[in-house]
Order: sequence, then C-alpha cells, then structure tokens
Amino acid sequence: MLWVYATMGREPEAGLMRKLEGRAEALAGTFNAQDVANTLWAYATMGREPGKGLMRELEGQVEALAGTFNALDVANTLWAYAKMGREPWKGVMRKLEGRAEALAGTFRAQEVANTLWAYAAMGREPGVGVMRGLEGRAEALAGTFRAQDVANTLWAYATMGREPVKGVMRLLEGRLEALAGTLNAQEVANTLWAYATMGREPVKGLMTELEGRAEALAGTFKAQEVANTLWAYATMGREPGKGVRRLLEGRAEALAGTFKAQEVANILWAYATMGREPGKGLMTELEGRLEALAGTFIAQEVANTLWAYATMGQEPGKGLMRLLEGRAEALAGTFKAHDVANTLWAACVFSLLRPPGEGRRWVPALVQTVVQRLVSLGNSACFNTAELRQLHQFFVCCSVDPRFCVDANVGMRTLRETCRAAFEGERTAPSKTQQQVSETLRQMGLSVEDEVRCPSSGYSIVYVHESCWGMGGERSSSTSTWAVEFDGPSHFLTSRAPTGATLLKRRHLQLLGHALVTVPCWEWAACEGAGERVQYLRVKLEQLRNVPRLDAVHTCVAVTAPSSGDLKQKPQVSLQHRPRSTYAPTQISQEEKKEEEAAVEVGAADVWELRESKTRKRPYYFNRRTGEARWEAPRTVLATVLEAEAPAMNLGKRQSALDDSGGGFQSYGQHARQFSPLPVQHQPFQQSYHALSPFAKHGRRSPSTDM
Repeated sequence: MLWVYATMGREPEAGLMRKLEGRAEALAGTFNAQDVANTLWAYATMGREPGKGLMRELEGQVEALAGTFNALDVANTLWAYAKMGREPWKGVMRKLEGRAEALAGTFRAQEVANTLWAYAAMGREPGVGVMRGLEGRAEALAGTFRAQDVANTLWAYATMGREPVKGVMRLLEGRLEALAGTLNAQEVANTLWAYATMGREPVKGLMTELEGRAEALAGTFKAQEVANTLWAYATMGREPGKGVRRLLEGRAEALAGTFKAQEVANILWAYATMGREPGKGLMTELEGRLEALAGTFIAQEVANTLWAYATMGQEPGKGLMRLLEGRAEALAGTFKAHDVANTLWAACVFSLLRPPGEGRRWVPALVQTVVQRLVSLGNSACFNTAELRQLHQFFVCCSVDPRFCVDANVGMRTLRETCRAAFEGERTAPSKTQQQVSETLRQMGLSVEDEVRCPSSGYSIVYVHESCWGMGGERSSSTSTWAVEFDGPSHFLTSRAPTGATLLKRRHLQLLGHALVTVPCWEWAACEGAGERVQYLRVKLEQLRNVPRLDAVHTCVAVTAPSSGDLKQKPQVSLQHRPRSTYAPTQISQEEKKEEEAAVEVGAADVWELRESKTRKRPYYFNRRTGEARWEAPRTVLATVLEAEAPAMNLGKRQSALDDSGGGFQSYGQHARQFSPLPVQHQPFQQSYHALSPFAKHGRRSPSTDM
C-alpha cells in the first residue's frame, strides 16, 4: 500500500498513514527482502522517514536478509537511505556493500546510476570491489542509460571528487549528446555542475546541445538550478550565450527571494568570476536577500561575498556591509586559509573605494580580527599559490597605503617572504598588444625596458624614460618618466568598468608618485595605423609631463601576467644594477616647483569635488574647472590627504619598523614610497567555490583566486 501511494506521487491521509505505520511495525519481522526495500523506498519517495520503532525493525530486517537481496533491492535500499539524508548502521552498510559487490555484474543501468548516486549523496565512496564492479557495468550498459541515469552518474562521480575512467567517460558523453534534447532542467544543471566540478568542459557538440536545452528550459529552473548553472559556467571559465544569460538573469531576479545563503554567494561569485555585474534589478534583489540572510552565513559565504563585491569594484551597501562585518568578526576564528586570503584582499579594495577618512573607520574593525586568524594559522603551508599572492598584495597594501592603517608585518616575516616568493615566481610576458605599445614608445625616442622585477615589491615592470633629446628627437631642457599601463580585457568588467584588481593596482601606483598613463585596450584598438598610435601616446604623455607627484621616485610600467602558464620568463634585470642616472628622480625647474606647490595648495580644496556616483554607488572626483571626472584621486588631492593623514597614522614609525623587520619594502628616499605588486587577476581556479550539490545535503567547498 505504501509503495502504491509513493508511486502515484501522493501520501495517505494522516489517519490512514498512522494505521499503516502501526501495522508495518507489527509485521516488519515477517517482511521479505523486497518488502523491506519497497517500504524504505516508499518513505524516501514521499519525502519522510519511518517512525523510530518502525525504522529500528526495518533496519534489523535489512541486516538479517541482506544476503537474499537482489540487485534492485540493494539499489533501492541504498537510494532510500541517501534520499532520507541518513546512512545505514555500520553492520547493515557492510552487508549491503558485500551484496552490491556480489551482484554488480547483474545491475541494470538505473541500478548502477542509483547506487553511485546514493554513495555520493551519503558523502562516501564505494569500496574498491564495488566501484570496480559498478564501473565495469556502467561501461557495458552506457548505451542503454536514460538521460537521468547519465546525469546522476556524472553528478555522483563529481561529488565523490573523481572522474569516470576514460572508456566510461567517452561512452557516457556520447550517450548524453544523443539524449540532450530530453534532459529536464535539473538534469541540465546537474550535468553542467558535474563537468565544472570535475575540472573539465563538455565536448563542443555536447556543450552546444546543453546550452540550447538550458535556453529552452531556463524559465522552469528552480533557484538552486539557476545558481548551479551560473556557477558551472564561471568555473569552466566561460560565459553563457547571450540568450541563456538573459533568461537565467531574469529567472534569478524572479526567484531571488527564495535563494539560500550559499546560492546567493554562488551567484555573486559566478558574476564576479565571469567579469561582469548582475543587472541593476537582480543586484538590488540579491543585496536585499543577502541582508536578510547575512546572519546565517558561514565563514566561507562571508568571505566569498566580500571577494565578489571587491572583484566587481564595488562595496556592499552600508546596511549589508555592517552585517557582513559583524558576521565576519563573529566567525573569524573558523576562517580557513582561503577565507582569510579572500577577505584581506577584499579589504584592500574596499579601503580605496571609500572617501578619505572613512577607510580608517572600517579597516580595523574587520581586518584586525582576520589578521589574528592569519597569525593563528601559523605558516604558509595552509595557503595555495594564488592565496599567497593575494596575501602579498595585502602586506604591500599595509605598507604603501596610508589609509590602510593595519600593522600586519610584525611577527610574520617568514610568511611575508613566502608570499613574496610565490608572487615573484609567477611567469610574466607581455601580450602582442603590450609589445606593440612598447615598440611605439621606442619609436618615439623613449627608453623602454620590459619585464623587470622591482627588487622592493616584486612587481613586473617596464621602465619608460625620456632622454635629453625628448620625444621626436628634439633636444629637451628636462627629462621625464612615466608609467604607461596597458589595460587588457581582463582588467575590466564587461561594462568596461575597472575590476577591483585594476583599481587596487592604480591606487598603489599613484601612491608611489608615478605619472600614470592608462591605455585601455579598446582605445588602443581604435587607433588606425602607426601614426595615430604615436599621436595617441604623445597626447597621453604630454598631459602628465608636469603633473605634481606625491613622491619623486622612478616611474615604471606595471605588466599584468597573462593567463597562460606556458610562457617563458624573460631574463630579469635588477634596478639596483643600473646606472644611477637611469632611474634618478625627475628634475624640475624652480618655476615648475612653484606651480606644483600652488596646485597642491589650491587644487584639492578649490578645484576638485568628491561626489558619489548614483549608478556605481562609489565616490568619484569632479573637476569644476575643466569638467573632468575620474575614479582615482587626483595627485593634488592625494598630496593633501597624505599630508593631513600622515601624522595621525604615524607613517614614519610604521615605515621604520617595516624596514627593520626585513620585509623588503625599502624606501628610495626620505619621502619615497614602496612599489606595489601585480594585482591578483581573479579567474577560475581548480579549487573554486562549489555550488550546493544538486540533491540532498552536501558539503560546502571553497573558492579561491588565480592570478
């Protein structure tokens, strides 16, 4: 009777259910193997568990009769336990596993898929013998698998953290391509999730089929399926097609009120990893949901949410930020290594997004707590390479940014050195376009040196210096230096807004006193021919020739590492071994000095206004005289801010302590600041944050970042 109700997709009325359960408990001792398996299957299918008394009787009967179970009984019993979110007793599990191994050669396609799914859903793997039998049977029966069987099998392998053997994978993939048109929404989402979790992509034909099916079914996706699909695309390092993305975003906006904490974190992580921002409507809904759920976040969800906002170059709204701060402080003691690295990196970005003065109120509240956790983790072995690189940026930020007043350098010398080594160990090479920029600068009569590691910070730099003959070969009375930063597509979101990593790098370079010239890739691409490229760079350089600087230090071009890891590293040239005149401070006349002093004195107060962007929700600077608007603080403003804030922050004392500690961030002069390192480029990583597993309750995994 129970099996009949479950098969019809309904439950008996309460009174009838009570009587049936009482009778089942009374008769359980007489049940045969099929009766036990069917009863457990029925309860699991109805989404409920037997009462304690009945469950005890059924479990005893399973243990007694396990030797008589057929393949279907074994598969159904394991599936039922997994569906109910529980595991059999140790003795019962041992007997069921022995029976599964003995009968594996007789399993049908659905029984293979259900058994693998059950093991994965219970958070365990089959024994070696069972796994070998099931895998062999899967290979033999792959041609008879239904769409659900294939999806469940791939999901099970991914959840167990393994891949099918090559022959099985090839057959399953072929079967999936043939059946893709019959997949339902959950099967599409689970299949994409499985591929992403296994660190691979479907073959081209299958991916086309899956994307087409996702587009057709997106309107029926549940909240978890939306989150898993977006997470899968981001983890595979690709974006959904325009149609799929639009439909998924619309569905996410409609279902935002039903998202769980991890699903919201997954969606934000996915958008940030894909280098785009959610639409305005979706972002509003997600932020509202985040605010409602922030008190339930686990440590990883807090860190991932902060990382996503920072990567998009945004700060959460004040209410949400306050809740996330409080939750982070409460959970900091449970932060894992990747949570610490992601949170500290995000803090570096948030500190520059806030207007002068506000960053000092925020940083100590959260960061000091997380720094204590960093110290308690003990050593660098806890962190992977990408996380060590993030921490290197954090240490540099503490040293170079006067508003980031966190003394994170005391007692962590070994960790700092390891982070620096990891940072400098990254291979760097300019793209063809970057090489074209450098070659154009040389054609203009400028001295350009590519791919040099700054000995103070580990930056990979290109040094640009104007000789006494100046640009165009005409004799010049003074020389100039510039930092010409070529910003490729990875430096921006799809909206062309700079990423958090780009903003952080620019902030550091400005604090170092560089005359920073940014060359966005789309502006460079718009130049037609060598003549236009020369003129474009000439105008850019001339605009900054006499701009006041925070410090008189040598200037460089920061080069962001490409995504490929196969590029050969060029020989490194130390600045310490160059002739002193090569990187001497820029010489300016007395008249220019007076103009610079006047600009610093008047410009910050009378020319530049600090305003807030209504669309980007972050401050920007507006020049009332020229109408110019910019995200980065103008040098005149920065000079005023530094002069005002330096005494309060005791910068001289912090600098001296850092130099004495052997941290490597040495000054080039009394007023010189340190170089900042390459920003972390956030791309999918093999240990990226895994979405909620598609069926029952599953463990939470973590994101990390890649350079």
